[in-house]
Amino acid sequence: LESARIPDADRRSLRVISTRSGSPTWLDPQGGTWRCFRFQEGTRSVDEVDRPQQAHQAARAFGEFIRLLERFPGPPLAETIPHFHDLSHRFASFEAAVSNDVCERASGLHPEIEHAATVYASLATELSDFGASELPIRIVHNDCKINNVLLDTQTGEGMCVIDLDTVMEGTVLADFGELVRTSACRSPEDEVRTETMAVDPELLRALALGFRDGAGSLLTRQELEMLPLAGSVMALENGIRFLTDYLQGDTYFKIQRPTHNLDRFRAQLHLVELLDHQRGFLRDVLRGARATGVSSE
Repeated sequence: LESARIPDADRRSLRVISTRSGSPTWLDPQGGTWRCFRFQEGTRSVDEVDRPQQAHQAARAFGEFIRLLERFPGPPLAETIPHFHDLSHRFASFEAAVSNDVCERASGLHPEIEHAATVYASLATELSDFGASELPIRIVHNDCKINNVLLDTQTGEGMCVIDLDTVMEGTVLADFGELVRTSACRSPEDEVRTETMAVDPELLRALALGFRDGAGSLLTRQELEMLPLAGSVMALENGIRFLTDYLQGDTYFKIQRPTHNLDRFRAQLHLVELLDHQRGFLRDVLRGARATGVSSE
């Protein structure tokens, strides 16, 4: 940021405050590790997107984050969570949970289990046909939700990407896909009335153009062609994780009701279907942006 002479560089990145001994972390008496970052004046975070401009700014900030880390020096970053966004690994864990059935819940979930398997097989085939295994490996954020971007309180500009615990190597599908999964549909991820769920085309357009604007010329043709699948990939991945956790006794995700993880699974699988219907629209948006260089603002 400083070498590019970008204004407000101090407000556009996190800086760790060292301890008195010069360490970037502090260990408390109970063994907990803590970090402290300088407060970013004049910014705020929001938990939900309420208008396209917010979606554009959040997506632009995440796209720019990937672009700025393209030539990050040093060895590869540590893998904070192994296989975090590895869809085939998540599905294998799901199959193991079905087979082991430690809580004896699988017998009552045959339709859900078959649905997950069918959707996975179809999407895995599409990813293979598109050559997903050949996508560039980049440093990505891996948890791209709007509340992980600090917005300027006056202008609404996406200023600083935060929550860096999952920053590691991956593909742009994880980052753009999570943005789409969490921001393009206004319903919560545990929506019980799935018939009320809908994808907002204007939010989807803003996310696509914002992410492309932030990443700039970094994105390859193959990445741009595969971005329309990303939201479906992340919705399926999270749906599988929710159902896996339900089968294992709700040991990972916090729940507020006995069927909470099951409700989450059903909502996310419905979201896959909704996003599948938007692929053509999203592909046209990205192709138009690539041809004209237009922005959504």
